[in-house]
Amino acid sequence: MGGAYKIHSVNRQLLQTTWPFIFIVIFMLGMIAISLSLQSALRAYVADESQWSRAQKEAVFFLNAYAWSQSEADYQQYLQAIAVPLGDRKARIALEQPEPDIESARQGFIEGRNHPDDVQNLIRLFLWFKNTSIMQEVISIWTEGDAHIARLVSLGQQVHGRILENNLSEADRSNLLNEINTVNLQLSPLEDAFSSTLGEISRQANLLINLNVALITLLMLGMGIALSRSMIKHRVETTLDLRRNKSRFKAMIDAAMDAVVEIDAAGTITHWSKQAEFMFGWRSEEAIGKPLHTLIIPPDQREAHLQGMQRYQSTGTGPVINTRIEVKALRRDGSEFPVELTVSSIKLQNASAFCAFIRDITEQKRSADQLKNLAHYDAITGLPNRVLFQDRLKQETKQSRRTGLPTAVMFLDIDHFKDINDTLGHDQGDVLLRQAAERLSACLRDTDTVARFGGDEFVVTLSQLHDLESVDQIADRMLETMAAPFYLNGEVAYVSASIGIAIFPIDTDLYEELIKNADQAMYLVKNQDATITPISPAPCRKQHWLADN
Repeated sequence: MGGAYKIHSVNRQLLQTTWPFIFIVIFMLGMIAISLSLQSALRAYVADESQWSRAQKEAVFFLNAYAWSQSEADYQQYLQAIAVPLGDRKARIALEQPEPDIESARQGFIEGRNHPDDVQNLIRLFLWFKNTSIMQEVISIWTEGDAHIARLVSLGQQVHGRILENNLSEADRSNLLNEINTVNLQLSPLEDAFSSTLGEISRQANLLINLNVALITLLMLGMGIALSRSMIKHRVETTLDLRRNKSRFKAMIDAAMDAVVEIDAAGTITHWSKQAEFMFGWRSEEAIGKPLHTLIIPPDQREAHLQGMQRYQSTGTGPVINTRIEVKALRRDGSEFPVELTVSSIKLQNASAFCAFIRDITEQKRSADQLKNLAHYDAITGLPNRVLFQDRLKQETKQSRRTGLPTAVMFLDIDHFKDINDTLGHDQGDVLLRQAAERLSACLRDTDTVARFGGDEFVVTLSQLHDLESVDQIADRMLETMAAPFYLNGEVAYVSASIGIAIFPIDTDLYEELIKNADQAMYLVKNQDATITPISPAPCRKQHWLADN
């Protein structure tokens, strides 16, 4: 009887002692489950954004290609690519309804190239948090991006329709491609904002979960003093779990796209991730213990880095802390490359440490340069296009005002170019345009500019002229070189050219009028001399006189 009572008393005391911990453990397991579900959903959205962005860029690329090649294969590849953002749009609209259409949303996400295992998490995160301010921001960016996608679809239909009708002129193609590339440029900041907002959601979720985990850990430590042997055993198991979590965290860091580097207050490397080994060429055992600036900071930036470290130690602030910046980094072989850098400060008792997340943006910069090139250079000849030429002309006229030296504008039109296209084909016409661009460039000085305005029209600026006779001389050379035979993949073609000239500030002191005056002079020459022979220096001077008067 007494023994049974003791057993009952022990069990009762054990229950009274352990129930808070049982509750805490259950609560922690729930938090872990929620955390894993949330992180899985966020990872799915990050992957979805990556698929969306890549497909959008592919759609723009193949639509550009289709506008030039008019190949149905390019158009089909464009349709396959644009189907991805359209699928995500379908999912978003289905989930925003008062009564969400789950099946339609599931189908939309599948069409958006999301893994079927991720679809449920995508739907769950949207429905759970769609009324929160930060998720509404994500949805707003998403909706704005879909509006641009709709515009891109409309432009694609216009291009396809005109090609099917054989009604796509050079001017129409140029205008449509400009609109397409404008939509592409407008989408890039939205993609960045979408990724950034997802990152903020992840950080806030992690902060909330970490705060709860920290609070629970403190409660467990507070009650652990009075724990029995079973509680001590539980504490050991908890420590092992933390170690496993640390190992998993290290594995995640090593598998991340960004290189993760930690340094102490003296600038000595204390952590060097696997991605850092791949990015910079130094193994972890070689890097740890070395000064950071001697390994990955270019020589011309080291002094600024050391001064920034000293300033932070003195003031506790620094311009790069918690700020995303672009800098140059140094590989082991001495080559430099662009990186995106984010640095966080870590307080360790009385000392400071720093954790840097480093991303190689070489490909990103290369893509940006390619987009810039598409916006400012002619796709066939590689010459500056109308936009870049007008900007350079504006700068040249400003310089002429400062120096008092005139600037000349030549407007050149290839005579009978349409006959080349009609008889030999547009591909041969493109070859002729490229050869013409090379010949005209060879006639000019390094300081001059030749641009293609479209079709068979080229425009030239001659800057800082000390005598106007050189303008006629250059025009003669250009006409002479254009009169030489063009060899077009086994075919021989002969063309001539007509040139109109306007001088700044003699003919006009408005740079906007220069091109128009030169154009008018060129058409006078073309009307007065309709043969295919080169124009002599006398007509060149006459066409200048026309612009002057």
